[in-house]
Amino acid sequence: MKDLQFMILLGIAGGFISGLWTRVIKSNMIFRKFGKWLTIINNRHLIEYTSDSLWVKFIRCIFCISVWVVLLLELWYVLYYTPYWMIAVIGVFGGLGAGNFVCEVTHTLRNEQ
Repeated sequence: MKDLQFMILLGIAGGFISGLWTRVIKSNMIFRKFGKWLTIINNRHLIEYTSDSLWVKFIRCIFCISVWVVLLLELWYVLYYTPYWMIAVIGVFGGLGAGNFVCEVTHTLRNEQ
């Protein structure tokens, strides 16, 4: 049961990490230069192909990043602590759900257009 709780806690942490990342690349934040670089890359892609760059969409999307961050954290936990396989499977799905819930709350409470 303790493994399951830790894996859900890792999911919550992954949701917070992805929310923090998508926030710090905005203007007037610490990684604003990276955000401007993404805008330049996206605009260059628009000029050439008339559609948004999928990589830029992925890096800016809170829901896309949270899945991969949570899966990496869960993989690290499973490989390092080796819980029973059924608990590991339930914990991964619980962690993904908890991370997605954190992203939903963060996305809902932000005042952005």
